[in-house]
Amino acid sequence: MTITESNQQRSNSKKKVNGQEEPRLDCYTEPFDIKLDIEPLERNRAERELMISGIPPLPEGMYRLMVENINDVIFILNDEGNMTYISPVIKKVTGYNEYELLGKSFMKYIHPEDLPGLLAGMKRCFAGEFEPFEFRVFNKDGNVQYVRTSSRLYKENNKSRCLIGMLTDITERKQYEEKLKYLSLHDSLTGLFNRAYFELEMKRLENNYIYPAGIIICDIDGLKFQNDSLGHKAGDFLLIATSRLIKKCFRGSDVVARIGGDEFAVLLPNTPDLMVEEASNRIRQAVIEYNSTNPVTPLSLSVGWATRNDSTKTMTKVFVEADNEMYREKKKNREKIQDFLLSLPQNNKNDDKK
Repeated sequence: MTITESNQQRSNSKKKVNGQEEPRLDCYTEPFDIKLDIEPLERNRAERELMISGIPPLPEGMYRLMVENINDVIFILNDEGNMTYISPVIKKVTGYNEYELLGKSFMKYIHPEDLPGLLAGMKRCFAGEFEPFEFRVFNKDGNVQYVRTSSRLYKENNKSRCLIGMLTDITERKQYEEKLKYLSLHDSLTGLFNRAYFELEMKRLENNYIYPAGIIICDIDGLKFQNDSLGHKAGDFLLIATSRLIKKCFRGSDVVARIGGDEFAVLLPNTPDLMVEEASNRIRQAVIEYNSTNPVTPLSLSVGWATRNDSTKTMTKVFVEADNEMYREKKKNREKIQDFLLSLPQNNKNDDKK
């Protein structure tokens, strides 16, 4: 079956891969006809490419030895999208034996989201362009792997066309990149989003005119005092406990972040004043419940909130208003906070010594 088969034929075919139904390719609706699409590109290439000659050929056996023993996969793909050769190392990369893939369409193994771009790129490769691709494939276990391919057009007597290329497994590299991306947007101690991500989301809401939107600021009262009296491990424990407590109070669509040493913030899109105020009260109630079961490491939070109800107010101004409200509450409750700090277990121990 060729790449140019109709969409109707594809939908009627119920072939299975790894015991599962073949991924639908509905996202790519245009027929992929290499022979009709590549001619203009091929003429342009022919005009600018110089013939290279004078390099003595290696013996065929030496070529085969290299192809079958390098770590990357060598493949040949005909103009119908079928694999006519694939080197044995493919088993190490995907779990498939090369004989399981020969004569099969490459499309069966490509992640559906990556297929349209890959097919468009193939047209250019069959026209003689050189273009590397990174995309996802399904291995024999049904898991997703990241690969990178680069290929060249091969023609014989200007009649038969195929792509000869190389495929490299880049899954580990992609996972490492994802880890770096995660670390760049998350707080390493609590796992919450960091200030950089929080500010990006603030800009996104503002640029997309998303309102009403609210911001809640929370600050741990006396964290430095607890670090000094109980040790930094106790302080870290309190930060982690606070992050979990706050996160449980909100929806999955809300952005909960640690934006400073003892400061947390929550971004609530599409949330009016009343709901933001109720969310603030949920945090206060959660602190009361936490302290009733954690007398050794009690928690005190000062909370402030503000909202944006139209496009005339920036999200930065909302943040400043919420921050100011938080500090007003901290100042208002200064005596309560002092009493709370004096009631900490470490202070009780010091009183006992006296």
